[in-house]
Amino acid sequence: MATLISGSTGVDKIQDGTITNADIASGAAIAGTKLVMPTGSVIQAKKVKYKSSASTTSTSYVEINSSFRPTITPSLSSSTIIADFALNVCGDVDGDSHSFVTASIKVDKIQGGTTTTVHEEGGALDAGGHTRVRNVAIGFSFAAGSTSEIEFRCYVKVDSSPQSRSLLTGQANHHHVTLMEVAG
Repeated sequence: MATLISGSTGVDKIQDGTITNADIASGAAIAGTKLVMPTGSVIQAKKVKYKSSASTTSTSYVEINSSFRPTITPSLSSSTIIADFALNVCGDVDGDSHSFVTASIKVDKIQGGTTTTVHEEGGALDAGGHTRVRNVAIGFSFAAGSTSEIEFRCYVKVDSSPQSRSLLTGQANHHHVTLMEVAG
């Protein structure tokens, strides 16, 4: 039975637990902050595509591109953030058709002024006389911890030979990043 509110039974007279979902009109606009999502529910998701390339012969990390900084702002500090990166990497060795390039990729997260490396991966990229593209899939999750914006930055470096080049390339395909906030 619906709870009626009149002059003698004002809002301040309603007891907790007396209004049920059936009492709420289907068109009612309930504020998002009043909703409680079950654990494991996706609160928000965003996909970022970026097409750009960067090249380095440096053995120190170089940011891919300062305009490629995907962000997500958690709505709840108790949430889990899930990040999936798909980056296209290739290696090239100047003047050598039978060499391998060993490159590393690093992903940092910046939140509330603190930088944390959340992933680092290295591996051989077969140059073999060509520039071969390798898709590197990077996935990780972590506790949001606060509702401050989280920014991600991606870096690449060459681990070997000074004539080697490590490239993050968007020429063959886009880089894809999917960021999700999941209720904790």
